[in-house]
Amino acid sequence: MSQLPPSNSDPGIDILRAITLEIYPLIFNSFKFITLITSNYSKLSSKLTHKTLRDDIQWIKESMDQDILKLNNLQNHLNFINSQETITNKNEILTVFNEITDFAQLILLDDLITTLEGISTTLTPQDIDILKINELTMNDIVSILKRFSISLKITCDPLKLIERNTITTEDISIPLSKLKNIIDTVEERKIVLQQKFEDLKKVVQ
Repeated sequence: MSQLPPSNSDPGIDILRAITLEIYPLIFNSFKFITLITSNYSKLSSKLTHKTLRDDIQWIKESMDQDILKLNNLQNHLNFINSQETITNKNEILTVFNEITDFAQLILLDDLITTLEGISTTLTPQDIDILKINELTMNDIVSILKRFSISLKITCDPLKLIERNTITTEDISIPLSKLKNIIDTVEERKIVLQQKFEDLKKVVQ
């Protein structure tokens, strides 16, 4: 069996990879279900009487589809970084983690939640009924998205708060014991994130 490159002999790399690889599937898989939600809204909106409302909902789907393509590109980079043959360091792993979680949180989740909240304020009782998904109103789904988004932020924050080198690619210096404590905190918080993910999944199942 070939040995890992010397730069990957740092035990901090393995434990960082392990925890991020537990979080990434929850992020990427959540957007599969979110895409289904926006697709459902797009189909249901054809029954709405107001063209502006139909157009707004169609725009949400198109915007989400484009953003998902960008997320997939980030995922390809991630696959390279996480290959055991790739020479990397803790700083790079955290930089990619921050990039992906920021994009998911700020560009995808927060924008979607804000847009749906705005649309929901304009809906008539009839519109609300038309746009129900599995008997859930748009407000219900916004609440589920918010809880998932908040839990994602709380789970990722301990890793995101680790000070990184943003100017150079030089590795960070952090005691292994401190890193393990941070990861223990993330593991505890991830339990709630998993629950919120399951709630999100139920919307379209």
